[in-house]
Amino acid sequence: MLAISLPVFNEEAGIEEFLNELSLHLSPYEPRFVVVDDHSTDTTPSVLKRLESQSMPLVILRNEENLGHGGSVLRGLAAAVELRPTRVVLCDGDGQFDGVEIASLVKLSLESNQDIIEGTRSGRNDPWFRRILSFGTRLLVWYSAGERAKDANTPLRVLKPHVAADMLSQIPAGCPVPNLAMSAISRAKRLKIKQVQVSSRPPRRRAGTQDHWKQAFSLFPSRRLIRFAWNALVSWRAVHRYVHSIK
Repeated sequence: MLAISLPVFNEEAGIEEFLNELSLHLSPYEPRFVVVDDHSTDTTPSVLKRLESQSMPLVILRNEENLGHGGSVLRGLAAAVELRPTRVVLCDGDGQFDGVEIASLVKLSLESNQDIIEGTRSGRNDPWFRRILSFGTRLLVWYSAGERAKDANTPLRVLKPHVAADMLSQIPAGCPVPNLAMSAISRAKRLKIKQVQVSSRPPRRRAGTQDHWKQAFSLFPSRRLIRFAWNALVSWRAVHRYVHSIK
C-alpha cells in the first residue's frame, strides 16, 4: 500500500481531476490519499466528501483553522506514516505535477535502494521574486548541510516509511518550511537521495483564484509572502542548529 499525502487549500477546480489522475497511474501500488484540507473556504470539502462516497481511497483531515502549508505538510506526513505503507509520497495538492511522472518516481523508489527520491521541478515560469526565494532556499540548505540540492524546497518526494518517520521526528516543531528542512536534514544524515527531474505545470486552479499567499499582483510579492519569508528565515536557526548537531 502506498500513502500519498496532499495538503490542499481552495482547490475546488482541480482536486478531483488530480486525484483521479493519481488513482489511475498509481493503481498498481494500492494508493491511499491523505488529504489535509487547510480550512478551505470554497467547495473543496464537499468535493472531497463526494469522492470519498464514490469509494475513492481517501483519508480526509480538515484543519479547524488555517495552519499554512507547513503545518498541513507535517500533519499529512504524520497521518501517512501511521498507515504503515510500503512508501510515503509527499506532493502538493494543487496538481502542479503529472500523475505518470509521480508513478515513475514510486517505481524507481521501489526498485532501488534510495532512501528518498526527490522530484526536481523543471519548466517553471516563476516571477523574479520567486526565483530569488528559490535561490535563497538552495543557499540555506548548502550552508547548513554542506551539500547542494537542485530543488531545495521541492514538495514532491517518495520516502521509505522509516525515513519518513525519522524526518517527522527530527523536523523542529512549528517549522514553517518542512520541505526545506527535509532537504537539509536528509543531506546532513548522508541519506541515499536521488534527484529526478520532473515537469512542473501551473496549479489546476481557476483564473483569479487566490492561493495561500493572497497574491494580488503578478509582478510583486504579496505582504503575506514577504512576512512568511522573513519568519521562515528566522525559524531556520533551529533547523541549522539541529543539522549541525548531526553532521
